[in-house]
Amino acid sequence: MSIKPTPIEVFDYVYGVLHDPEYRLRFNEFLKRDYPRVPVVNNEADRDVHNAFYVSEVRFRLYVHAGARLRELHLLRDDSRVQPLNLETANLPDMEIGKVKYADGVLYINATTRIMGISEEVWNYRIGGYQVLDKWFKSHRGEALDREKFGHIKKVVRVLADTISEQKALWALHY
Repeated sequence: MSIKPTPIEVFDYVYGVLHDPEYRLRFNEFLKRDYPRVPVVNNEADRDVHNAFYVSEVRFRLYVHAGARLRELHLLRDDSRVQPLNLETANLPDMEIGKVKYADGVLYINATTRIMGISEEVWNYRIGGYQVLDKWFKSHRGEALDREKFGHIKKVVRVLADTISEQKALWALHY
């Protein structure tokens, strides 16, 4: 590598690689039982080595860029970006989070209140073994969905949608 990366670039590179769907697919079994192994920038001669995850200097820079974007997203640094969600209720006082159910693009948080605008892809997004939104709603069961919590959900939905988008861009690097 001709340029010595800064510590934040190394962090962003690792963050980008660990969010790469190709990396996750290829090393899925290893990730289940061990810490992730992060590839370093390889020599061109190593490109065809069996099961190598080749990373050129150009790809290193792409991972740094993707990792920086994901880092900023996951820290919820951009408060201006929220997902436009619609909240509908047949009974305004009934904003208590109960048993949640997602069907056909609609999230029911109780018998009379629903949220529209969450895509199935976002609803099903997992980190580790947990479905992010389902986990959040289950952990807040019995609480009222107030303005602050609804605003937080809007941010999280946007972050998940942008994360999915960034991962698709990383996937495209391989094909």
